[in-house]
Amino acid sequence: MKKFFCALLTLSLLLLLAACNKGGDCFSVLRPAFFADISGELNGVTFSATVEAAAATPDTPRPLTLTFYAPSSLCGTVLRRDAEGRITLEAEGVSLSDGTEGFAPLLSLFPTEGEVSEISLTDEGHTLVRGERFLLEFLADGTPVRVENSAVSATVVRFEAK
Repeated sequence: MKKFFCALLTLSLLLLLAACNKGGDCFSVLRPAFFADISGELNGVTFSATVEAAAATPDTPRPLTLTFYAPSSLCGTVLRRDAEGRITLEAEGVSLSDGTEGFAPLLSLFPTEGEVSEISLTDEGHTLVRGERFLLEFLADGTPVRVENSAVSATVVRFEAK
C-alpha cells in the first residue's frame, strides 16, 4: 500500500509539472508564435475569436491580432497590438486607436511571464496555473485549454504553434 501511495504521489507531481517544463517554466508553450480559436466572455459579452500571436521577445510588446467571428455584431472586428504596443480596433473599414482600453484584457489572455502563486491538478488531469492576474489551464501535453484574467474568461477551442 505504501508503494502504491508513493507511486500515485509521484505520478501526480509529474502531471502537475507537465505544463510547466524546463525548471517550472509554465509559460514556455505560450512564447512561440501561435494560432488559437477561443470562445469566452468579456465583461458579460460572449464572444468567439481567432488569435494570431507573433513570437514573444523580451522588452517589446508581443504583436497579436484577435479577429472576432461571434457575436454577429462583432463579426469581422479586428483588435491588433503591434510591436510598439499600439492597440487598434478595426471594424467595417474604420480604424480606431483611441478608446480601445476596454478590449486590452483580450490582448493579455496568453501571458508569457508572471509570478505563479499556485499549481494544482484538476479532476480531469489538467494542470491549473494561478497567478495574481491570470489563470491558465493546460492539458497533460502542455496545450492550453482555458485562459483567464480579471476581465476575460475563455476556452481555447484550438491551439497550434506556428
